[in-house]
Amino acid sequence: AAAARQKERVWHRGQEGELDENRLVDALAGEAAVFKRRAERESRPGEALMRPKRVLFLFDTSASMYRFNGMDGRLRRTCEASVMLMEALRGFEQKFDYAIYSHDGDDVLNELVPFGAPPADEKERL
Repeated sequence: AAAARQKERVWHRGQEGELDENRLVDALAGEAAVFKRRAERESRPGEALMRPKRVLFLFDTSASMYRFNGMDGRLRRTCEASVMLMEALRGFEQKFDYAIYSHDGDDVLNELVPFGAPPADEKERL
């Protein structure tokens, strides 16, 4: 899905498809190549995405997560999952812009990692 919209769509003229309204006079004069068609633009080598995908991760840090952590380790696993996400997205800053928030039941959102500011090293990720 990340590569789904990586290529920009452009008009290719002189091919079968829709009638090109800019060439109506040419069509009346008998010109055959007066059509246009939408297609993906050819990618250039080393070209990055136009805009990075914005992804927001929301973790539950409510009191029930803490309360049942002793039985099944759910809060510990949530922390491990957030660190794994940050490690997996490291090096893909041109493709993904992510933020990590938590919800504890009292506050609406607690910002852990803001958009555009991923942790730079292992110390910040922990």
